[in-house]
Amino acid sequence: MDFNENLFLFCCNICQGGAWKYAFPGRARERETKDAKKGDNPVKLKICHPSEIFMDTAVNKVVAESPNGNFCILPRHIDTVMALVPGILAYFNDAGEELFLAINGGILVKQGDKVLIATRMAIKGELGTLRKKVKEFMDEVDEKERKTLSSLVRLEADFIHRFLEIGKNV
Repeated sequence: MDFNENLFLFCCNICQGGAWKYAFPGRARERETKDAKKGDNPVKLKICHPSEIFMDTAVNKVVAESPNGNFCILPRHIDTVMALVPGILAYFNDAGEELFLAINGGILVKQGDKVLIATRMAIKGELGTLRKKVKEFMDEVDEKERKTLSSLVRLEADFIHRFLEIGKNV
């Protein structure tokens, strides 16, 4: 490595930014893998739904997608807040296994050794089966919405019917 490349790497390590990937794409994957295996203390990933905590586990790496593109969070990265788009979120557990979640957008907050994600929907599964699980989940949600709409229509019809009866009796 020449002096300029060393200086650039030093600056990237200081700011913990993602510019490394774009300047030296051939080495980006190698560096991320090394960083994840250095024995850093894992970060605590907590995923929250509006009514419950979906998951709370220790991870070594989180890969997600924001409106500006994909990004990766490692244990020593600087604190940040990101909007998430609907898609696949990958994370690596302590054993080094890559696990996947389908999420329906949300907000990610990285603060210290914690990564918090607030989302309305998260579905855990194998990469090959996530599409099927998401479809089943969406079908279930659609069915609940249909039942709710049907109940609402019956209530409105009953209200109008009773209102008309009151008008006849007056």
